[in-house]
Amino acid sequence: MIKKTNTKKRSTKSKKINKLSQKVGKTTAVQSVFRTSKILKCLGNNIGSIKDIAEECDLSMTTVHRILQSLEESELAFQDPIESKYYLGPLFTQLSVTQVNLHRYLTSRSYEEINRLSSLFGESTTLDVEVGLQIITLLHVLGKFNYGMINPEKVMFYSSVSKAIMSQHSDDEIEIIMGQLKSPTRESVTDIEDIKKQIIETRHQGYIVYHEPTEGITGVSVPIRNYICPAALSVVGPEIRLGQITPNIIEEMKISASRISNSILKT
Repeated sequence: MIKKTNTKKRSTKSKKINKLSQKVGKTTAVQSVFRTSKILKCLGNNIGSIKDIAEECDLSMTTVHRILQSLEESELAFQDPIESKYYLGPLFTQLSVTQVNLHRYLTSRSYEEINRLSSLFGESTTLDVEVGLQIITLLHVLGKFNYGMINPEKVMFYSSVSKAIMSQHSDDEIEIIMGQLKSPTRESVTDIEDIKKQIIETRHQGYIVYHEPTEGITGVSVPIRNYICPAALSVVGPEIRLGQITPNIIEEMKISASRISNSILKT
């Protein structure tokens, strides 16, 4: 009887130790991921020396060096042999290209309509999707006027495409998304409540027209429905040209978006 009791006690103690070890292991893993993400953000912001990263992340230089070595082995970072600074690795480029491949289903159903719009109006036409808090351009077709995008890197806040994409979220989701974003610096979009109204209006009318006064450009965007993530079509060009034909652009873009959305729904 005594032996059995001791065995049970040892078994109970062993289970407690295992649970504690698992809890500690999970905490350590989460901490490691958090530290790694902070270091990757530094690299993305061109902070590449071990000393600067350590100061920015409030970590020891030894810890930073160890994590950077692991990132380098997995191709998430690389070290410049001349400057000895670290940069984002080649795997990030591959992952960026993979985003386009992941959405090949959407691009194949949109290519004909994007080319149609570009031919009709002669302006830059794009197909964009939401990935996290970023907007990724899957297709970009230049029109006969050969107008390129002013800023190809779109952040979820300003521009017509961002509002067309955010209009596909619920009101609660919009509150959460905008709560995680920094306030925009442009005077024309500093009023957060005004941005929300524009997003809701886009949802109801099915399009949005955005004028960028400092650059003199106009962007027209329409949401694409029925896809696995929010997507949108956009036409961008100088306001002096688009301003006179905006109603026609809106009508044709809504037709294209409807065709793409219906094509997705049928498959």
